[in-house]
Amino acid sequence: VVCAQVGLPAPARMWIFALAVAGAALSITLGFLLQPCGDWHPEVCALVLDWGLCALHPSVSRQLCGSSCGWCEAKGGFRPWQPRRRPKWHQIERVSANISVADFERKYKSKNIPVIFEDWVRTAPTLAGWSLEELARVCGNQPADFAQRRAPFLSELDALLGGGALRYAVDAYMRLLFNTTIASALDLALQNYTVQDVVDMMARHQHRVASPEDFGTLLHYIALPMSLNDYSVFDLCPELWFDIVLPVWASDNSLQHKGEKQCLNERRLKPNVFIEASGSRAYPAHQHGLDLTSGFQVMLQGAKRVVHWPYSERHKLYPVLRSLTTDYQDEVYMAEGVHHRFDLFPAMAETEAWEGTVKEGELLFVPALGIHVFESVGTSFGLRFTHQDHMSVREGRSLLQEGSSTVDLEFVESLEELEPFPPEMNLRELPLLAEKLGCLTQL
Repeated sequence: VVCAQVGLPAPARMWIFALAVAGAALSITLGFLLQPCGDWHPEVCALVLDWGLCALHPSVSRQLCGSSCGWCEAKGGFRPWQPRRRPKWHQIERVSANISVADFERKYKSKNIPVIFEDWVRTAPTLAGWSLEELARVCGNQPADFAQRRAPFLSELDALLGGGALRYAVDAYMRLLFNTTIASALDLALQNYTVQDVVDMMARHQHRVASPEDFGTLLHYIALPMSLNDYSVFDLCPELWFDIVLPVWASDNSLQHKGEKQCLNERRLKPNVFIEASGSRAYPAHQHGLDLTSGFQVMLQGAKRVVHWPYSERHKLYPVLRSLTTDYQDEVYMAEGVHHRFDLFPAMAETEAWEGTVKEGELLFVPALGIHVFESVGTSFGLRFTHQDHMSVREGRSLLQEGSSTVDLEFVESLEELEPFPPEMNLRELPLLAEKLGCLTQL
């Protein structure tokens, strides 16, 4: 209105309006970046703001960051930075796949320490022959919902942007950071893929190497990676499901869901399969907030780098606002541990963590309630099993008494009422367990 009153022509008024909208969008973005500052390391708020500008484009970083950022060099890089003390990070121990349940629980599970079981697939011979090539041969025509889990988010964003200046500004930002637009990303998410399509896509990206710039702005943690390549094994490839053998540590002392619930416990009867390109991640660093489950991941092909932090270290890992991340009430964190980016996340240097690489044929134990992140080394293919028992439930109860907001009281109470599976149900062969439970026809 003011522009019209002073006699500015219509094109000039439209440009001013577009710039105002773009400025508002930038303000909202920076607001999201800075909102969690209260829980962060003292110098981090300025760092995030500066790096948000530095990461946009080399020319921006030269103009804005070279002289004023204090964290960036003239060429847009980061000055060498060392933690004030050596981080207390441990290598994940590697043990024989023949370790007893008692020793495993005493040395690792009761202490919430991850561990790698070497050559575990030797104890599960029906799984030993599976690879991506075999998956494509047996189940290549099966549908795979590649990226579709992000479709609702992208659809809402696409509708919100409309067709004006705000879309132009956001798409320009997306092109700079991800070489795509909202519409292109939505088209990808809505396509119908088969297992063969997914395997082919992974092969085409097998030489990609992750760069530090892949893990920089909040948008990476909200919207990307566009493909969350984890699937229910039974839905993706029933033939693979019928070959699954559970780790003995996940088949012993599991909680029994009474009545119909034991057949609806999909995380037990429907383990997930992960298919990932080189350098990719299914998720950023995250913590499963509600389910109190330990995880077991077996690598059938390729390898993954992993970093695991205890629950007590979560405040030093730069949490993203929960409302901006997932639909599953998981906590997501910005700290970049795989590549040791202590320059970007100084408080991470004060954490205790475990790191290592789980290789083909090996099994990794991931303790309940911890924070973890995985990055694929080469094209990878693996399975994840989950496990609930009263040891994890007791820890959940303890956290509730401490005032934790990431554990649900009602869920803990429901698990406390459950009995362990009787000895005759401690079966390693998943199809036999489903048959014993009377669930096979319901899957």
